[in-house]
Amino acid sequence: MIELNEPYGKAFDLAANKIKESNFLRVYSHYDADGVSSASIIASSLTRLNKRFHLTFLKQLDIDEISKNAGELVILSDLGADKLNPENFEVILVDHHEPPSNSKNIVNLNPRSYGYDGTKEACSSTVAFILSLRINEENKDLYRLFLSGSIGDKQGVGGFKGLNKQIIEKLGIKDKKSLNLGPGKIVDAITYSTDPFFANLTGYEEKVIELLETLKIDKESKVGELSNSEMEKIANILFLELLKGNTSREGFENLVTDSIMDEASGLSVSHLSDIFDAAGRNGRMGLPVSYSLGNGDALLEMMELHREFKRQVIEEARKSLSTAYEMKNINVMEVSNESLTGIIASIGMIYFLNKEKPTISFSKNSNCKISSRATFDLVGKGVNLSKALNMACSKVGGHGGGHDIAAGGTIPLEKINEFLLILDRIIGEQIGNTKEPSKV
Repeated sequence: MIELNEPYGKAFDLAANKIKESNFLRVYSHYDADGVSSASIIASSLTRLNKRFHLTFLKQLDIDEISKNAGELVILSDLGADKLNPENFEVILVDHHEPPSNSKNIVNLNPRSYGYDGTKEACSSTVAFILSLRINEENKDLYRLFLSGSIGDKQGVGGFKGLNKQIIEKLGIKDKKSLNLGPGKIVDAITYSTDPFFANLTGYEEKVIELLETLKIDKESKVGELSNSEMEKIANILFLELLKGNTSREGFENLVTDSIMDEASGLSVSHLSDIFDAAGRNGRMGLPVSYSLGNGDALLEMMELHREFKRQVIEEARKSLSTAYEMKNINVMEVSNESLTGIIASIGMIYFLNKEKPTISFSKNSNCKISSRATFDLVGKGVNLSKALNMACSKVGGHGGGHDIAAGGTIPLEKINEFLLILDRIIGEQIGNTKEPSKV
Protein backbone atom coordinates (compact mmCIF):
# COMPACT_ATOMS: atom_id res chain seq x y z
CA MET A 1 0.00 0.00 0.00
CA ILE A 2 1.27 3.48 -0.87
CA GLU A 3 1.88 5.48 2.31
CA LEU A 4 -0.24 8.62 2.57
CA ASN A 5 -1.02 11.03 5.37
CA GLU A 6 -4.14 10.03 7.28
CA PRO A 7 -6.68 12.47 5.77
CA TYR A 8 -5.58 11.61 2.22
CA GLY A 9 -5.69 7.88 2.91
CA LYS A 10 -9.21 8.18 4.30
CA ALA A 11 -10.34 10.11 1.22
CA PHE A 12 -9.08 7.31 -1.05
CA ASP A 13 -10.80 4.66 1.09
CA LEU A 14 -14.05 6.61 0.91
CA ALA A 15 -13.77 6.94 -2.88
CA ALA A 16 -12.95 3.24 -3.33
CA ASN A 17 -15.95 2.19 -1.21
CA LYS A 18 -18.32 4.47 -3.14
CA ILE A 19 -17.12 2.97 -6.43
CA LYS A 20 -17.58 -0.58 -5.14
CA GLU A 21 -21.10 0.22 -3.96
CA SER A 22 -22.20 1.85 -7.23
CA ASN A 23 -24.00 0.07 -10.06
CA PHE A 24 -23.23 2.68 -12.73
CA LEU A 25 -20.61 5.43 -12.95
CA ARG A 26 -20.21 8.43 -15.25
CA VAL A 27 -16.56 9.19 -16.04
CA TYR A 28 -15.20 12.38 -17.63
CA SER A 29 -11.55 13.02 -18.47
CA HIS A 30 -9.25 15.37 -20.36
CA TYR A 31 -7.77 14.33 -23.71
CA ASP A 32 -4.02 14.82 -23.19
CA ALA A 33 -1.50 12.15 -22.13
CA ASP A 34 -2.28 12.50 -18.43
CA GLY A 35 -6.02 12.60 -19.08
CA VAL A 36 -6.19 9.51 -21.31
CA SER A 37 -3.76 7.60 -19.06
CA SER A 38 -5.83 8.43 -16.00
CA ALA A 39 -9.02 7.49 -17.82
CA SER A 40 -7.44 4.21 -18.93
CA ILE A 41 -6.55 3.34 -15.34
CA ILE A 42 -10.10 4.14 -14.20
CA ALA A 43 -11.70 2.22 -17.08
CA SER A 44 -9.50 -0.83 -16.44
CA SER A 45 -10.26 -0.76 -12.70
CA LEU A 46 -14.01 -0.47 -13.28
CA THR A 47 -13.99 -3.21 -15.92
CA ARG A 48 -12.23 -5.58 -13.53
CA LEU A 49 -14.96 -4.83 -10.97
CA ASN A 50 -17.60 -5.65 -13.61
CA LYS A 51 -19.01 -2.14 -13.18
CA ARG A 52 -21.13 -0.44 -15.81
CA PHE A 53 -19.76 2.97 -16.76
CA HIS A 54 -19.82 5.58 -19.51
CA LEU A 55 -16.58 7.43 -20.33
CA THR A 56 -16.52 10.82 -22.09
CA PHE A 57 -13.50 12.95 -22.96
CA LEU A 58 -13.74 16.74 -22.73
CA LYS A 59 -11.43 19.55 -23.82
CA GLN A 60 -12.15 21.36 -20.56
CA LEU A 61 -14.42 21.23 -17.54
CA ASP A 62 -18.02 21.54 -18.77
CA ILE A 63 -20.18 22.03 -15.70
CA ASP A 64 -23.42 22.15 -17.73
CA GLU A 65 -22.64 18.74 -19.29
CA ILE A 66 -21.55 17.17 -16.02
CA SER A 67 -24.58 18.54 -14.16
CA LYS A 68 -26.91 16.42 -16.31
CA ASN A 69 -25.98 13.37 -14.23
CA ALA A 70 -28.52 13.79 -11.44
CA GLY A 71 -28.30 11.01 -8.87
CA GLU A 72 -25.21 9.42 -10.44
CA LEU A 73 -21.69 8.92 -9.11
CA VAL A 74 -19.38 10.95 -11.36
CA ILE A 75 -15.59 10.59 -11.64
CA LEU A 76 -13.83 13.70 -12.94
CA SER A 77 -10.29 13.14 -14.18
CA ASP A 78 -7.67 15.79 -15.05
CA LEU A 79 -10.22 18.51 -15.82
CA GLY A 80 -9.77 20.92 -12.92
CA ALA A 81 -12.65 21.65 -10.60
CA ASP A 82 -12.09 24.99 -8.91
CA LYS A 83 -15.61 26.20 -9.84
CA LEU A 84 -17.41 22.89 -9.36
CA ASN A 85 -20.18 22.76 -6.76
CA PRO A 86 -22.45 19.75 -7.47
CA GLU A 87 -25.86 19.76 -5.81
CA ASN A 88 -27.74 16.72 -7.10
CA PHE A 89 -24.93 14.24 -7.78
CA GLU A 90 -21.67 13.06 -6.19
CA VAL A 91 -18.19 13.57 -7.61
CA ILE A 92 -14.95 11.68 -7.07
CA LEU A 93 -12.28 14.18 -8.06
CA VAL A 94 -9.21 12.59 -9.67
CA ASP A 95 -7.23 15.73 -10.36
CA HIS A 96 -4.10 17.76 -9.53
CA HIS A 97 -4.95 21.30 -10.70
CA GLU A 98 -6.12 24.09 -8.40
CA PRO A 99 -8.45 22.32 -5.92
CA PRO A 100 -12.11 23.25 -5.40
CA SER A 101 -13.62 24.85 -2.35
CA ASN A 102 -15.11 22.32 0.06
CA SER A 103 -18.36 20.69 -1.01
CA LYS A 104 -20.31 17.97 0.72
CA ASN A 105 -20.82 16.19 -2.60
CA ILE A 106 -17.15 16.04 -3.68
CA VAL A 107 -14.75 13.29 -2.59
CA ASN A 108 -11.64 15.34 -3.25
CA LEU A 109 -8.52 13.30 -4.14
CA ASN A 110 -6.51 16.29 -5.35
CA PRO A 111 -3.01 15.97 -3.78
CA ARG A 112 -2.75 19.74 -3.35
CA SER A 113 -5.54 19.62 -0.77
CA TYR A 114 -3.49 17.26 1.44
CA GLY A 115 -0.07 18.91 1.35
CA TYR A 116 1.37 17.18 -1.72
CA ASP A 117 2.89 18.89 -4.77
CA GLY A 118 0.52 18.62 -7.74
CA THR A 119 2.95 20.22 -10.19
CA LYS A 120 6.10 18.09 -9.87
CA GLU A 121 5.22 15.09 -7.70
CA ALA A 122 1.71 13.84 -8.51
CA CYS A 123 -0.62 14.15 -11.50
CA SER A 124 -4.09 12.80 -12.27
CA SER A 125 -2.65 9.45 -13.36
CA THR A 126 -0.86 9.23 -10.01
CA VAL A 127 -4.16 9.79 -8.23
CA ALA A 128 -6.02 7.33 -10.48
CA PHE A 129 -3.37 4.66 -9.88
CA ILE A 130 -3.44 5.05 -6.10
CA LEU A 131 -7.24 4.82 -6.26
CA SER A 132 -6.96 1.64 -8.36
CA LEU A 133 -4.69 0.10 -5.70
CA ARG A 134 -7.18 1.03 -2.97
CA ILE A 135 -9.85 -0.78 -4.97
CA ASN A 136 -7.67 -3.85 -5.50
CA GLU A 137 -3.91 -4.29 -4.96
CA GLU A 138 -3.81 -6.55 -8.03
CA ASN A 139 -4.27 -3.43 -10.16
CA LYS A 140 -0.56 -2.72 -9.68
CA ASP A 141 0.03 -3.96 -13.25
CA LEU A 142 -1.53 -0.66 -14.39
CA TYR A 143 1.67 1.11 -13.31
CA ARG A 144 2.69 1.66 -16.96
CA LEU A 145 -0.41 3.84 -17.44
CA PHE A 146 0.42 5.85 -14.32
CA LEU A 147 3.93 6.41 -15.67
CA SER A 148 2.73 7.38 -19.15
CA GLY A 149 0.52 10.05 -17.58
CA SER A 150 3.15 11.45 -15.23
CA ILE A 151 5.73 11.59 -18.04
CA GLY A 152 3.17 13.25 -20.31
CA ASP A 153 2.66 15.88 -17.61
CA LYS A 154 6.46 16.49 -17.52
CA GLN A 155 6.76 15.17 -13.96
CA GLY A 156 9.59 12.82 -14.88
CA VAL A 157 11.90 15.66 -15.95
CA GLY A 158 14.97 15.60 -13.73
CA GLY A 159 13.85 12.33 -12.13
CA PHE A 160 10.60 11.32 -10.42
CA LYS A 161 9.82 12.92 -7.07
CA GLY A 162 7.29 12.80 -4.23
CA LEU A 163 4.36 10.43 -4.59
CA ASN A 164 5.49 9.40 -8.08
CA LYS A 165 8.87 8.32 -6.76
CA GLN A 166 7.31 6.55 -3.78
CA ILE A 167 5.12 4.45 -6.08
CA ILE A 168 8.08 3.50 -8.29
CA GLU A 169 10.16 2.49 -5.27
CA LYS A 170 7.28 0.68 -3.54
CA LEU A 171 6.54 -1.43 -6.61
CA GLY A 172 10.21 -2.08 -7.31
CA ILE A 173 9.95 -0.66 -10.82
CA LYS A 174 13.40 -0.73 -12.44
CA ASP A 175 14.59 2.18 -14.54
CA LYS A 176 17.78 3.26 -16.24
CA LYS A 177 19.11 6.45 -17.75
CA SER A 178 18.48 6.57 -21.48
CA LEU A 179 18.67 9.04 -24.35
CA ASN A 180 15.17 10.44 -24.76
CA LEU A 181 14.51 9.57 -28.40
CA GLY A 182 11.63 7.70 -29.96
CA PRO A 183 11.76 4.06 -31.10
CA GLY A 184 12.61 2.92 -34.62
CA LYS A 185 15.42 4.13 -36.89
CA ILE A 186 17.88 6.61 -35.39
CA VAL A 187 17.44 8.97 -38.36
CA ASP A 188 13.69 9.14 -37.70
CA ALA A 189 14.09 9.35 -33.93
CA ILE A 190 16.17 12.54 -34.21
CA THR A 191 14.28 14.04 -37.16
CA TYR A 192 10.92 13.76 -35.41
CA SER A 193 12.10 14.63 -31.90
CA THR A 194 10.03 17.49 -30.48
CA ASP A 195 10.87 17.19 -26.77
CA PRO A 196 13.81 17.63 -26.83
CA PHE A 197 13.47 19.90 -29.85
CA PHE A 198 16.73 20.48 -31.73
CA ALA A 199 16.64 23.83 -33.51
CA ASN A 200 19.01 22.75 -36.30
CA LEU A 201 17.95 19.10 -36.61
CA THR A 202 14.29 18.52 -35.75
CA GLY A 203 12.33 18.32 -39.00
CA TYR A 204 15.48 18.43 -41.15
CA GLU A 205 16.13 14.85 -42.26
CA GLU A 206 19.02 15.72 -44.58
CA LYS A 207 20.90 17.46 -41.76
CA VAL A 208 20.33 14.47 -39.49
CA ILE A 209 21.66 12.09 -42.15
CA GLU A 210 24.73 14.30 -42.59
CA LEU A 211 25.31 14.27 -38.83
CA LEU A 212 25.06 10.47 -38.62
CA GLU A 213 27.47 10.07 -41.54
CA THR A 214 29.96 12.30 -39.70
CA LEU A 215 29.59 10.07 -36.62
CA LYS A 216 29.92 6.95 -38.84
CA ILE A 217 26.57 5.63 -37.61
CA ASP A 218 24.20 3.82 -40.00
CA LYS A 219 21.05 5.94 -40.36
CA GLU A 220 18.98 2.74 -40.61
CA SER A 221 20.16 1.48 -37.21
CA LYS A 222 17.39 0.95 -34.67
CA VAL A 223 17.70 3.09 -31.56
CA GLY A 224 17.49 0.06 -29.28
CA GLU A 225 20.29 -1.71 -31.16
CA LEU A 226 22.92 1.05 -30.97
CA SER A 227 26.08 0.30 -28.98
CA ASN A 228 26.90 2.26 -25.84
CA SER A 229 29.70 4.11 -27.65
CA GLU A 230 27.36 5.07 -30.51
CA MET A 231 24.73 6.31 -28.06
CA GLU A 232 27.38 8.32 -26.21
CA LYS A 233 28.49 9.99 -29.45
CA ILE A 234 24.90 10.90 -30.32
CA ALA A 235 24.16 12.16 -26.79
CA ASN A 236 27.21 14.44 -26.81
CA ILE A 237 26.32 15.94 -30.19
CA LEU A 238 22.67 16.47 -29.22
CA PHE A 239 23.73 18.13 -25.96
CA LEU A 240 25.86 20.56 -27.98
CA GLU A 241 22.87 21.22 -30.26
CA LEU A 242 20.79 22.22 -27.23
CA LEU A 243 23.69 24.33 -25.98
CA LYS A 244 23.77 26.25 -29.27
CA GLY A 245 20.12 27.20 -28.85
CA ASN A 246 18.21 29.06 -26.16
CA THR A 247 17.41 26.00 -24.06
CA SER A 248 16.08 26.08 -20.51
CA ARG A 249 17.15 23.81 -17.67
CA GLU A 250 14.16 21.54 -18.37
CA GLY A 251 15.30 21.03 -21.96
CA PHE A 252 18.74 19.78 -20.92
CA GLU A 253 17.23 17.56 -18.23
CA ASN A 254 14.90 16.04 -20.80
CA LEU A 255 17.71 14.87 -23.10
CA VAL A 256 18.60 11.92 -20.87
CA THR A 257 15.75 10.57 -18.76
CA ASP A 258 14.77 7.64 -16.57
CA SER A 259 13.65 4.92 -18.99
CA ILE A 260 11.15 2.27 -17.90
CA MET A 261 9.94 -0.39 -20.30
CA ASP A 262 6.33 -1.35 -20.87
CA GLU A 263 6.60 -5.08 -21.49
CA ALA A 264 3.12 -5.28 -23.01
CA SER A 265 3.98 -2.92 -25.90
CA GLY A 266 7.76 -3.31 -26.08
CA LEU A 267 8.05 0.48 -25.86
CA SER A 268 9.38 2.63 -23.06
CA VAL A 269 6.61 4.26 -21.03
CA SER A 270 7.92 7.61 -22.32
CA HIS A 271 7.13 6.55 -25.88
CA LEU A 272 3.82 5.10 -24.73
CA SER A 273 3.02 8.52 -23.29
CA ASP A 274 3.83 10.17 -26.61
CA ILE A 275 1.54 7.94 -28.64
CA PHE A 276 -1.25 8.31 -26.08
CA ASP A 277 -0.93 12.09 -26.36
CA ALA A 278 -0.97 11.94 -30.17
CA ALA A 279 -4.11 9.80 -30.15
CA GLY A 280 -5.85 12.16 -27.74
CA ARG A 281 -4.97 15.30 -29.66
CA ASN A 282 -6.20 13.69 -32.89
CA GLY A 283 -9.59 13.02 -31.34
CA ARG A 284 -8.93 9.28 -30.93
CA MET A 285 -9.00 9.18 -27.12
CA GLY A 286 -10.66 5.78 -27.17
CA LEU A 287 -7.55 4.10 -28.59
CA PRO A 288 -5.42 4.32 -25.40
CA VAL A 289 -8.38 3.05 -23.38
CA SER A 290 -8.93 0.21 -25.85
CA TYR A 291 -5.23 -0.67 -25.67
CA SER A 292 -5.32 -0.69 -21.87
CA LEU A 293 -8.25 -3.10 -22.02
CA GLY A 294 -6.28 -5.55 -24.17
CA ASN A 295 -6.73 -4.48 -27.81
CA GLY A 296 -3.27 -4.88 -29.38
CA ASP A 297 -4.41 -3.47 -32.74
CA ALA A 298 -5.04 -0.12 -31.03
CA LEU A 299 -1.30 0.21 -30.41
CA LEU A 300 -0.46 -0.09 -34.11
CA GLU A 301 -3.07 2.51 -35.01
CA MET A 302 -1.73 4.91 -32.36
CA MET A 303 1.82 4.53 -33.68
CA GLU A 304 0.67 5.52 -37.18
CA LEU A 305 -1.13 8.55 -35.77
CA HIS A 306 1.97 9.45 -33.79
CA ARG A 307 4.22 9.85 -36.84
CA GLU A 308 1.77 12.15 -38.61
CA PHE A 309 1.21 14.07 -35.38
CA LYS A 310 4.94 14.74 -35.04
CA ARG A 311 5.00 16.20 -38.56
CA GLN A 312 2.14 18.53 -37.65
CA VAL A 313 3.83 19.67 -34.44
CA ILE A 314 7.15 20.44 -36.17
CA GLU A 315 5.46 22.35 -39.00
CA GLU A 316 3.27 24.32 -36.58
CA ALA A 317 6.19 25.08 -34.25
CA ARG A 318 8.37 26.45 -37.06
CA LYS A 319 5.53 28.61 -38.38
CA SER A 320 4.46 29.96 -34.97
CA LEU A 321 8.02 30.69 -33.83
CA SER A 322 8.65 32.77 -36.96
CA THR A 323 5.98 35.27 -35.83
CA ALA A 324 6.52 35.13 -32.05
CA TYR A 325 6.93 38.46 -30.26
CA GLU A 326 7.59 39.81 -26.79
CA MET A 327 5.52 42.06 -24.57
CA LYS A 328 6.83 43.59 -21.35
CA ASN A 329 6.40 40.41 -19.29
CA ILE A 330 5.32 37.62 -21.68
CA ASN A 331 6.29 35.89 -24.93
CA VAL A 332 3.38 35.59 -27.38
CA MET A 333 2.75 33.11 -30.21
CA GLU A 334 -0.24 32.58 -32.48
CA VAL A 335 -0.97 28.94 -33.42
CA SER A 336 -3.30 27.91 -36.25
CA ASN A 337 -4.15 24.44 -34.87
CA GLU A 338 -5.94 24.86 -31.53
CA SER A 339 -5.17 21.30 -30.42
CA LEU A 340 -1.44 22.16 -30.48
CA THR A 341 -1.40 25.42 -28.49
CA GLY A 342 -0.08 23.76 -25.32
CA ILE A 343 2.65 21.80 -27.09
CA ILE A 344 3.79 24.82 -29.11
CA ALA A 345 3.86 27.03 -26.01
CA SER A 346 6.05 24.42 -24.31
CA ILE A 347 8.45 24.13 -27.26
CA GLY A 348 8.75 27.91 -27.49
CA MET A 349 9.31 28.33 -23.77
CA ILE A 350 11.83 25.54 -23.26
CA TYR A 351 13.85 25.69 -26.47
CA PHE A 352 13.58 29.11 -28.14
CA LEU A 353 12.06 32.16 -26.44
CA ASN A 354 13.07 34.57 -23.68
CA LYS A 355 13.51 32.54 -20.49
CA GLU A 356 12.74 35.57 -18.29
CA LYS A 357 9.11 35.63 -19.48
CA PRO A 358 6.40 32.92 -19.57
CA THR A 359 5.12 31.99 -23.02
CA ILE A 360 1.50 32.44 -24.13
CA SER A 361 0.10 30.82 -27.26
CA PHE A 362 -3.37 31.33 -28.67
CA SER A 363 -5.49 29.99 -31.51
CA LYS A 364 -8.38 31.85 -33.14
CA ASN A 365 -11.49 29.88 -34.11
CA SER A 366 -15.10 30.49 -32.99
CA ASN A 367 -13.47 31.66 -29.77
CA CYS A 368 -9.85 32.00 -28.68
CA LYS A 369 -8.06 29.10 -27.01
CA ILE A 370 -5.19 30.08 -24.73
CA SER A 371 -2.25 27.97 -23.51
CA SER A 372 0.69 29.06 -21.41
CA ARG A 373 3.99 27.67 -20.17
CA ALA A 374 6.60 28.83 -17.68
CA THR A 375 9.79 27.23 -16.37
CA PHE A 376 10.55 26.02 -12.86
CA ASP A 377 12.86 29.02 -12.49
CA LEU A 378 10.02 31.43 -13.35
CA VAL A 379 7.68 29.69 -10.90
CA GLY A 380 10.40 30.10 -8.28
CA LYS A 381 10.35 33.84 -8.98
CA GLY A 382 6.62 34.06 -8.31
CA VAL A 383 4.92 33.20 -11.61
CA ASN A 384 1.64 31.32 -11.16
CA LEU A 385 -0.02 30.82 -14.54
CA SER A 386 -3.08 29.14 -13.07
CA LYS A 387 -3.97 32.22 -11.05
CA ALA A 388 -2.90 34.61 -13.80
CA LEU A 389 -5.00 32.97 -16.53
CA ASN A 390 -7.96 32.49 -14.22
CA MET A 391 -7.98 36.21 -13.45
CA ALA A 392 -7.19 37.50 -16.96
CA CYS A 393 -9.69 35.21 -18.70
CA SER A 394 -12.44 36.13 -16.23
CA LYS A 395 -11.90 39.85 -16.84
CA VAL A 396 -12.70 39.44 -20.56
CA GLY A 397 -15.65 37.06 -20.17
CA GLY A 398 -13.78 33.76 -20.43
CA HIS A 399 -12.43 31.14 -18.07
CA GLY A 400 -9.03 29.62 -17.38
CA GLY A 401 -6.81 27.80 -14.92
CA GLY A 402 -4.45 24.85 -14.53
CA HIS A 403 -1.01 24.67 -12.91
CA ASP A 404 1.41 27.33 -11.74
CA ILE A 405 3.82 26.21 -14.48
CA ALA A 406 1.28 25.54 -17.26
CA ALA A 407 -2.31 26.69 -17.67
CA GLY A 408 -4.96 27.27 -20.31
CA GLY A 409 -8.24 28.99 -20.97
CA THR A 410 -10.85 30.17 -23.45
CA ILE A 411 -11.90 33.75 -24.19
CA PRO A 412 -14.12 35.55 -26.73
CA LEU A 413 -12.29 35.97 -30.03
CA GLU A 414 -12.52 39.75 -30.12
CA LYS A 415 -10.97 40.08 -26.63
CA ILE A 416 -7.51 38.69 -27.38
CA ASN A 417 -5.64 42.01 -27.37
CA GLU A 418 -7.35 43.16 -24.18
CA PHE A 419 -6.61 39.78 -22.60
CA LEU A 420 -2.91 39.94 -23.47
CA LEU A 421 -2.58 43.39 -21.92
CA ILE A 422 -4.31 42.27 -18.73
CA LEU A 423 -2.27 39.07 -18.51
CA ASP A 424 0.96 40.94 -19.15
CA ARG A 425 0.16 43.27 -16.25
CA ILE A 426 -0.74 40.38 -13.92
CA ILE A 427 2.51 38.52 -14.70
CA GLY A 428 4.39 41.76 -14.10
CA GLU A 429 2.76 42.05 -10.69
CA GLN A 430 3.72 38.44 -9.89
CA ILE A 431 7.38 39.00 -10.66
CA GLY A 432 7.55 42.63 -9.48
CA ASN A 433 8.01 44.17 -12.93
CA THR A 434 5.36 46.89 -13.21
CA LYS A 435 7.36 49.89 -14.39
CA GLU A 436 5.99 50.27 -17.91
CA PRO A 437 2.69 49.14 -19.43
CA SER A 438 2.82 46.96 -22.54
CA LYS A 439 1.24 47.55 -25.92
CA VAL A 440 -0.08 44.85 -28.23
